[in-house]
Amino acid sequence: MKIGILLTDHVMDELKAKHGDMDDFYKYIFNKVDPTIKLEIFDVVEGIYPNNINDCEGYLITGSRFSVYDQINWITRLKEFVIELDLLKKPLIGVCFGHQLIAQVLGGEAKVAESGWTVGNQTYDLIEDIPWLKEDITLFTLLHSHKDQVSKLPDKATLIASTEKVPIAMFGVGDHIFSHQGHPEFKPEYVHDVATIRKEVLGDEVYLAAVMFVGKDMTPAIVNEVQKDSPAYISGIKKNDRIISIENKKVNSILDVSKLIMMSTSEFIDFKVSRFENELIFKVNRPLT
Repeated sequence: MKIGILLTDHVMDELKAKHGDMDDFYKYIFNKVDPTIKLEIFDVVEGIYPNNINDCEGYLITGSRFSVYDQINWITRLKEFVIELDLLKKPLIGVCFGHQLIAQVLGGEAKVAESGWTVGNQTYDLIEDIPWLKEDITLFTLLHSHKDQVSKLPDKATLIASTEKVPIAMFGVGDHIFSHQGHPEFKPEYVHDVATIRKEVLGDEVYLAAVMFVGKDMTPAIVNEVQKDSPAYISGIKKNDRIISIENKKVNSILDVSKLIMMSTSEFIDFKVSRFENELIFKVNRPLT
């Protein structure tokens, strides 16, 4: 199988030495899933497309620093290509910018989110079953980094999953389009470094939420960073503390942290942490970070 990666951006120059470029992210995750899958990279910003739309069995549109409503020639051309792919029912995946662009092309809408920037792990609540997903999974997380989001679902699309901050986080169209706001190709360390560079743009609250935990959804909730004078810092939580319960409910992983915080209605949230061989309880004022 050959998949065409429609590349819409590159990693910041100052981060390439450490993390590689955007196409490297996709080469890594596809190789982990199935080493027999071949990828062909098309830098659509530079106007590079396949000679024939059938050169690849399917396509993936990556994330980008640009917005789908920007009046730029390469974005207009990409929208036209998406229309072609949809008409042919060619398999297509949208990631972040790609997710928003597919929605807009098919009659939905994407715009600056009223909630502002969303960065870090976000918990997805499945609304529709995904045939290839394990049956016992109803919640999972993906890393996010965006200020725009889909605000209106295309009429012919089916909503698959939502998050607290992103109601239209994942959707599908027929059997040929699967689209989501999150970044399965990102690693936490990369999101941390991007957030650090964009700290002034993101604001303290969003930045702190992005960098507090390290790892993915099913890893232990170990605190990665606590900023001075934040509510977590003031309460006494420290770097490398492991969150073991929130509001007396057991925390098995980072996934549980976001879920239990969402469930809490308290002004102060009780956190039990493990520090060395001791268990300590802290009352953290909202916001968590």
